[in-house]
Amino acid sequence: KNFFCNKVDEKIAEVNYFEKYADYIFGPPDTVSYVKDKKKVHKYIIPGKAINTKAGDKNFNGRIRISHLPSNPLLKGTHIIEPVLIKLAEEEDVDIFIKKEMWPRERITKELIDSHIIIDSLAGYIFGTLSL
Repeated sequence: KNFFCNKVDEKIAEVNYFEKYADYIFGPPDTVSYVKDKKKVHKYIIPGKAINTKAGDKNFNGRIRISHLPSNPLLKGTHIIEPVLIKLAEEEDVDIFIKKEMWPRERITKELIDSHIIIDSLAGYIFGTLSL
């Protein structure tokens, strides 16, 4: 709440206000994406183990699993995605899963491997690296 994660326009305004006082801005790609002056930005990436899974490794003999694993549900449009997935699960023979709390990387990795379809963001605010 203190960093306006639930209010994207206010977050961008706050970043733009402080940006003019900074010579350099350091941060991971998603947090420095709001900075207008890209010459000030120095991205850092904390590498994680690569998630390698192929379609051939998936179990397609059972039900299709559709997952939505938002880092921030408000920014990722979960309020739009969730009702559609619930309706889809009622009408079709599919499993849906929507992450509701913070998870360790290992659990997210397992869900990515077990899922057949991943829905990242449909809200148009931001796209996440999860989909990549």
